[in-house]
Amino acid sequence: MTTPISIPVLSDPGNAWALVPAGFVVALGITARISPYSYVHPREDLVALEEDCDLSVLLDALCKRLGCERGDVEFVARSTDDDASVRNWPGFTASRCRAAARNTSIDALRG
Repeated sequence: MTTPISIPVLSDPGNAWALVPAGFVVALGITARISPYSYVHPREDLVALEEDCDLSVLLDALCKRLGCERGDVEFVARSTDDDASVRNWPGFTASRCRAAARNTSIDALRG
């Protein structure tokens, strides 16, 4: 893979989430596989995928689509000592993700 993929990750003392466009999740066809432990931003084309299971679903689909390895994906870490703001977002559902999606291109994460 020649163009790097960069994914921001937000963590708080209890968990971490990959922050990706909702349209990206739709484009990869993984909305039905994401757990309710992830979140959808109430006003933006953004989802927070929890690190334990949902991030792996994203990485598997991403690498399959682009022909890359997990090591080709760069994570940009950001942390807070308080509860992360994503905890206040609505829980993930496939329909909520599709409604939030504005751009269904996977190019949004290319560096």
